[in-house]
Amino acid sequence: MSQIVDEFGRPAFLASGASRKAARSANMGGGERPSEVRNFRDIGKVVPKIDRQTLVSVSKTLYLNSPPLISAIDQKGMYSVGNSYLPVYRGLDTEWGRQAKNWLEGEWYEICNIAGGNNDFVTDLYIDSVAMDRDGEVFEYFTRTETGYPQIQIIPSHRIDAGGIPDGRISIGRYSGSQFYHEDGIVYWSDTGRPVAYSFVDIEGRHEKFIDAAFIKHTFDKAWPEQKRGLPLFYATLNNLRDILQSEEWERMNLLSMSSLNYTIHNESGGPDVDEPDYVAPSECGEMSVKMLDGGRIMYAKAGAGEKLEQHQNFRPGNPWLDFNEMQMRLCFQQINWPMALSWKGNAAGGGTAERNAIGMAVRAVKDRQSILDKIAKWRVTRALAWAMSSGRLPQSKDWYSWGFTKPPSLTIDDGRSSKEKIEKLKMGILNQTDLIGEEGKSLDEHLNERGEEIAKRELKRQEMEKKYKIEIDPRYFMMLTPNEQPPTEETPTQTIQEDESEN
Repeated sequence: MSQIVDEFGRPAFLASGASRKAARSANMGGGERPSEVRNFRDIGKVVPKIDRQTLVSVSKTLYLNSPPLISAIDQKGMYSVGNSYLPVYRGLDTEWGRQAKNWLEGEWYEICNIAGGNNDFVTDLYIDSVAMDRDGEVFEYFTRTETGYPQIQIIPSHRIDAGGIPDGRISIGRYSGSQFYHEDGIVYWSDTGRPVAYSFVDIEGRHEKFIDAAFIKHTFDKAWPEQKRGLPLFYATLNNLRDILQSEEWERMNLLSMSSLNYTIHNESGGPDVDEPDYVAPSECGEMSVKMLDGGRIMYAKAGAGEKLEQHQNFRPGNPWLDFNEMQMRLCFQQINWPMALSWKGNAAGGGTAERNAIGMAVRAVKDRQSILDKIAKWRVTRALAWAMSSGRLPQSKDWYSWGFTKPPSLTIDDGRSSKEKIEKLKMGILNQTDLIGEEGKSLDEHLNERGEEIAKRELKRQEMEKKYKIEIDPRYFMMLTPNEQPPTEETPTQTIQEDESEN
């Protein structure tokens, strides 16, 4: 068996004196791959406070400047919340549930946010979804007005911070003793790691007060069991998005420069006749002569002999630039579990199957987000109802904790087909009217009340017209639900059954 050796008879791969290492070694060495330190630490140490804050800062900046990031984040929030999330009572105390639902929808939903204005229950859920993706997390504070009325306050992630308090055990105050203060602004039980309180900082980042964990709902997408703070949605590809913005800016500058240049004339003098209008003579050595036009310019260059007219053609942006942007964008969307086709199509051409796969991915992502928003919504509702019962606004009930929420329509590639499937599921009893009506942004009670009012008004109007014109009007003229609808019969189904039973 032959072997390549150096002039000293040693194997060539050992000629430099380096030892061969196993392929599974953590440190490949030899310049083939950078060494990797074993990183068996909690994620809070792998991504320390300063790194997490940098990621959040970049994500917030890109949310103001990067359309693909804005589109992906806003779309997920819009499809997850929509004009929905009305309360649905699922307990056994139906009368109490009706009263509680009316109080929530008719009063508290509209004024639950302490900031007032356009802030309401549903809008706040959308803001929560955006904050979880843009900032990595959201903090909701259940507070109250001076009169004790329950209110919700959404706290920005950067307002929960140490605020200058050193890391370590708290020795004074309400939370002194066994609690441990973490540099991220959260006080934990030293034995279980469960949050006890949150450090709220002022607008300058200085510690202002501690808020008890019982009144804070801290929500983020958790990927590590020991994770204490959230990370932005695009945390692994923020630099890719920055590169895209930078390349777009440079390409824009190139395009502006090219679009202002019409021709280049090569002649022996290196410039136009001095008597030509709009002639700008060069003022410095090496500067080219330029003749200004309306909306453009002509440049002159000195040629060895003869004269040549060169018209400029713009070939930018070229395929390499487009391919680079698409590659970066694909890397971004591979990370976030959201289909690129909904936010940025690029050069990719997708067919029906590709579109269905994209819609399927979006539906799964929306359902995952809704499972998190459901917990926030129930956390709000149950605390508000507890106050309402304790203050006498609602009667007491043992079955007061059973609540669900309506959802917006699911994404679909074929609305007509999806609607037919839902109708069939309704007929088979798989879906209920509550599910379908909730997608329209209404509750079942509202739908039945509206429908009852319409039926009663149609009937009263029919009777009024019959009395006025002294004729009989078929009710089907006012509304036909089917093209071949049959007129109502005098016999009801119950009467027919009773008559058949009497004959037998």
